[in-house]
Amino acid sequence: MNRILLITSTLPWPLRRNGGGQRTALLRRALSKWGEVDVLAIGGAQLVDENVTEAMLRENGITQCIIRQHAPRPSPWYAIGPLAGMHDLLESWRDRFRPDMRATDWLRSQPRYDVIVGRYLAASLQGGVGTDAAGDIPALLDFDDMEWQTLEAQLAANPWPGMKGKVGSAMAMREVKRLCWSSLRLFNHLWVTSEEDEALLPADAPRHSILPNIPYNSEDVSISGEGEPNEVLFVGDLQLPPNRDGLEKYLAEAWPHVRQAVPEAILRIVGRGLSEDQRARWSQIPGVDVIGFAPDLKTCYERAAICVVPVFYGGGTKIKVLEALLHGRPVVTTEHAMRGYVALNADGPAALAALDVHSLAEGSIMLLRNPARRKEMAERGRAIVQRVFSYERFQSVVDDGLAPIIKLPVPISAAGAPVPQL
Repeated sequence: MNRILLITSTLPWPLRRNGGGQRTALLRRALSKWGEVDVLAIGGAQLVDENVTEAMLRENGITQCIIRQHAPRPSPWYAIGPLAGMHDLLESWRDRFRPDMRATDWLRSQPRYDVIVGRYLAASLQGGVGTDAAGDIPALLDFDDMEWQTLEAQLAANPWPGMKGKVGSAMAMREVKRLCWSSLRLFNHLWVTSEEDEALLPADAPRHSILPNIPYNSEDVSISGEGEPNEVLFVGDLQLPPNRDGLEKYLAEAWPHVRQAVPEAILRIVGRGLSEDQRARWSQIPGVDVIGFAPDLKTCYERAAICVVPVFYGGGTKIKVLEALLHGRPVVTTEHAMRGYVALNADGPAALAALDVHSLAEGSIMLLRNPARRKEMAERGRAIVQRVFSYERFQSVVDDGLAPIIKLPVPISAAGAPVPQL
């Protein structure tokens, strides 16, 4: 039986109830076809929240969990004044790509793995890929949320102020890109989430393929009815700045226009990480129902007429777009959130992609007023997600990446003889 190590900085669902956690769980499931999967979880303090215990980690298959702390290196003698600040800035980024001694010591103590799979580049390097602890073990990388791409999106949304910020952000961006591109040679195969991300890879990148982001447990999703005619649903992890900032923008600049045009409209806000300040402020807005964490998202989707995904920046792809469509609900979102989802509107609109907040309001109003259009888009979207973003496709891409590297275990029949592979 093959031994596989999955290194991740995002705990799998249900320990982490967001898109990143869903993809970690999906990848672990796909890898389990090829052998026994151990999970090394490694990251900063945000890796494990206060509600996750060691017992829960063990119950959910986490073999080892390491919480890292940034240990700044002393500035060189010539780094004084502004140069010291620049040195510390660049070192903080370099530290994200350095191996963690606790991880490499743990890896050396384990029986040899047949393959290492990394979820995110920084986590893979922190976990020991490229060190003597990993040696010549082949490694594959799920290059989801490219580190430099995430930084670029953050800077576009919130530029660092002043000339110092402009110079510092340019140097940080250049350093992060250098670290990313120079590290890719350590891997035998790369997975990216979209054609757009694939086009960003350097010419000398290793063998690579597109591993689409798909809804979690998509085979088990069933829908009923068309929802309440005036209900708008937002679902998102509110600890993530792109989700939080986008919702704030929608509430301030789009929702008043929606309520003016459709006075009966109700916006329900669902998501973990809700602060008391957010709940208090948002609950005072007419027509807004702040739910927070909801253990049963299916019920939330069934009540909704439409879903909004007002995300304007961030890396990777936005799984909530696909999740809403899979539940049979049309989506109003942004052009940014449609990145990687060209197929959704290939045969006609399944999701409305807005250029700005004003267009988000217009799309929400149009769909709330037009039940026939909602039904048409919902049926088209669900069919496309089931066809193009299926678990079968996800598994086949993982299989194609692993096939040249390790052998698929041969199933054993009841009589003890290998079962022929057809």
